Amino acid sequence: MRNRNTSDIEIEEVFNLPTQMNVFTWNGGVDTLLSPMDSILHYKHLLQTGLMSMDPQTGYIKAWVGGVNHHYFKYDHVKESKRQVGSTFKPLVYATAIDQHNYSPCMKVSNVQVIFEKETWDLEEDWIPRNSGEKYGGELNLKDALANSVNTITAYLMKQVGPKKVRKMARAMGLNGRIPPAPSICLGTPDVSVF
Repeated sequence: MRNRNTSDIEIEEVFNLPTQMNVFTWNGGVDTLLSPMDSILHYKHLLQTGLMSMDPQTGYIKAWVGGVNHHYFKYDHVKESKRQVGSTFKPLVYATAIDQHNYSPCMKVSNVQVIFEKETWDLEEDWIPRNSGEKYGGELNLKDALANSVNTITAYLMKQVGPKKVRKMARAMGLNGRIPPAPSICLGTPDVSVF
């Protein structure tokens, strides 16, 4: 409608005009009279997710579920949808540190906050990652730190190897999404697809 130079008022009228349609529900499709705006609001309340199961030995895909119902939703949440991966990215940081610096999984690291200085890391301000529950102190070996998803240890490793090397490792392991060369990637800020 915008391409046809339709006014915003006319577009809003169309979006609020009740129309006969069939909408998805968890109990099957329902024929109803809804405005396009109401149908959008209806669909916003439905959880949309994707799942892929892969054989770790061969890489063969065993299951691929791109959404809740392909008839109603053609968007593939396995290949097309991208979300921040969070702590699932941390093993890539550890793998880089072990590969680049020959660190051992038994190596102990102090559980203290690490500062990424804005000048050194080309940041807008200093970045100091925090642990969940603000728990610090003592030492942890890399194996336990990864198992417990300790942010400070992952940040320490990132500071040792740098984001460009972690990004290179991620690429070598098959991640093709946008991975900025920033320290924050160590805590899983990149948007990556399930695939």
